[in-house]
Amino acid sequence: MSEDKTISGREAWMSGSEGKNFKSLDSFTPQTTAAVDFLIEAVTAQPQSIDVIAIGPLTNIARAIQSSSDFEKKVKRVWIMGGDFTQSRVEHNFKCDTDAARIVLESSVPITILDLPSSQKTIIRLQEIEQIRNAPVFGTLLYSEIMSWIEPRNQDWTIPHDPIAALSLLAPEFFETSAAGKVRVDSEGLSFWNESRNGNVVLVNPTHPESTVQRMIELITN
Repeated sequence: MSEDKTISGREAWMSGSEGKNFKSLDSFTPQTTAAVDFLIEAVTAQPQSIDVIAIGPLTNIARAIQSSSDFEKKVKRVWIMGGDFTQSRVEHNFKCDTDAARIVLESSVPITILDLPSSQKTIIRLQEIEQIRNAPVFGTLLYSEIMSWIEPRNQDWTIPHDPIAALSLLAPEFFETSAAGKVRVDSEGLSFWNESRNGNVVLVNPTHPESTVQRMIELITN
């Protein structure tokens, strides 16, 4: 079970449509192991083998760092969707728990970040969303979840922020990667990256956004 309160005390914003298409969701019983304990146990059992993909507020990962020096030393890499290194806005995942973001980003954990402006380059349109509908096993469910987001907004497109962040791990050839740097997050959630020889954070950016989206669809549908 995930942490139910952010470290900063801020409320994590949700759209309200999450999970509505999981018809039998109430029949599932969550695991009793806390998410923080699970992260620590998994990383400790397989040092330098576990990549963690973080697509929401960083509360659980921050708690793992605070609770165990083993996590910080033994996690292979954390892949984050978050931040806006143009400082043009405060990005949701960092804003929801600024304290957690600082703990994670100022740690020694190796980190790769896809920030908001970079993810916004990747757009998936209705014709491509229809392809996902035909994916085996979870195609219909994924399609309905996407449509639950875009239909109330009268859109025929959306931005697959989180899947693209995961893709940077699975298909790094579709991304350019920065030099190493350090990240600072202020109290409002604005994020700043500066190149540093001993930095632990690299930024990724899709080199050809349309091809990147197509590769994401291929991995989902095959």
